[in-house]
Amino acid sequence: MVEGIAFDWLAENLYWVDSNSDTIEVARFDGRFRRELKMNVTLDQPRALALEPKRGNMYWTDWGANPVIATAHMDGMNVTMLVTTGIYWPNGLNIDDQSSHIFWTDAHFDRIETAWLDGSNREVLLDQNTPHPFSIAVYKDMIYWDDWSQLSIQSANKYTGANVRTVVSGLDSAMDLKIFHNASQQGVNPCSQNNGGCTHLCIVKPDASSLDAVTRVCVCPDDMRIVITPDGREDCQCEAGEKLNLTTGYCMTQGSTCNPDQFRCLDSDRCIPSF
Repeated sequence: MVEGIAFDWLAENLYWVDSNSDTIEVARFDGRFRRELKMNVTLDQPRALALEPKRGNMYWTDWGANPVIATAHMDGMNVTMLVTTGIYWPNGLNIDDQSSHIFWTDAHFDRIETAWLDGSNREVLLDQNTPHPFSIAVYKDMIYWDDWSQLSIQSANKYTGANVRTVVSGLDSAMDLKIFHNASQQGVNPCSQNNGGCTHLCIVKPDASSLDAVTRVCVCPDDMRIVITPDGREDCQCEAGEKLNLTTGYCMTQGSTCNPDQFRCLDSDRCIPSF
């Protein structure tokens, strides 16, 4: 079951968490080239997900047996636990690029907290009149969250928690809250032009050789054969009897002109959507 979803607007990749399979996955914006991120940690009950595509990091919450807020590079590597104590039901999570903070909700302790992106300087922002906060979003100087008990979307000042007001009322169990605005989706990264030169998935990540710099890795979808080259790169290859369609990136059976998500009509060789 998908519980959290986030979009890398620079690389045009879609990320999501699945609480049934306990995975974080990525695909192109149109659903092509799906890949499960290989991580050196076992996810229990992942829920919220947030991306930082200009720096190549992702953040998520897990409300399983050992609740945590964690971060990793956007390819799933270099997992770091940021918040491991005083946390129980971390339902919502969001990144504020302007202030370099994360914000999260905890529906067990009925509060909203914030910290620097590295988890330091943790602070309770609101713990009054927040009976069941769920998802959370940030825009300019305000935070917005939905509350399952109050059946509403609330807002407050992101620095002080003051000026709480009801934005929308009469909502029933809103599962997620997103704010999209051109001002908050700016910047460039190595994947933002021509898919970074990758054939399938271009994933941005921090560059360990330089502070605040980013690099990119090209990775393959799960349904392709992955060959590791001598320099450590992934080479996406088709299985025997298949060939790569350079336009779509799909592997096709030799002699076929249809994509894997299509059906070839025997009488006409037409390709039609497969249901």
